[in-house]
Amino acid sequence: MPSRLISPAPKAMALGAGVAALLALGGCTALGDQSPDPSGSAEKGTANYVPNPDSPFAKADVDPESGTITLPVDRYFPTEGELRTVHDARGLAMAACAAESGMEVPWRPGIPEIGGSRLYGVWLSDSVAEFGYAVPTTPERDAALARDADAEPYTDGELQILDECYARPEIQELSEEAIPLTIPLGTEMTGVSDAALDSAEGQRVFADLDVCLQDAGLERMPHVDRYLIRGTSQEITEQNIQTALKEVECKTSVEFVARLAAIEAQYQAPVVEKYEYELAELRADFDALVERARQYLSAHRPAS
Repeated sequence: MPSRLISPAPKAMALGAGVAALLALGGCTALGDQSPDPSGSAEKGTANYVPNPDSPFAKADVDPESGTITLPVDRYFPTEGELRTVHDARGLAMAACAAESGMEVPWRPGIPEIGGSRLYGVWLSDSVAEFGYAVPTTPERDAALARDADAEPYTDGELQILDECYARPEIQELSEEAIPLTIPLGTEMTGVSDAALDSAEGQRVFADLDVCLQDAGLERMPHVDRYLIRGTSQEITEQNIQTALKEVECKTSVEFVARLAAIEAQYQAPVVEKYEYELAELRADFDALVERARQYLSAHRPAS
């Protein structure tokens, strides 16, 4: 019988899914279903999308070595590695709890993401040289996905055991879902990224890229997607790889990613300033969660 895993959890993680989207996209649109501001204050909205380049929060970190793009709001949420640590610890605790009821479920640590952020499309030459426009993967990740796809579903009795385990306070202590988001961050951030990219400054960056792309014989299709190049696909082919390499070369030459990230940071800065203390408390809660997860793994991780 194929093995069935319980990591990260037997139910969907609402906040965790939002964070995952946030790491992947570098924005907060995934949190857009948050409740409206309970104060009802019109001052809380960001409808005018006024950037603040002078704000101490208007800073983006772009690291080609790690492939990460960190915007102001991102700093208050767990990184992909931190979230994986939390999921590993929670999965291990769930496995131990299920074992108490005679339910055996194997535990395996999460597999790190590769390929870097694609917030502004492809931009890392090493990644596209191997995968082109396809989502980067590894044999280990492919094997894990295939194994999980072939696994038999849980029975109703097994799901009840897992739900009861997940409700335990000690397991909730290892869940990002238990950390409340007390501010209307989704409402505040909705449209901010589009406003930044559609601004005069943002459009200048795209215009500079288009000049280089045209010289390279490439054409962007912004009416379909800002980052789509005509004639490309997710299929790993030599043509897609060569096109992606030309695109990356153009993006590097005009400092495309760094410039867009800097502009978007200026647009996010007013939101961070407005909720500076609440976001600091949120980050402190996440730091405490990650530390609990690390301690749990240190004490309970099986010997390899």
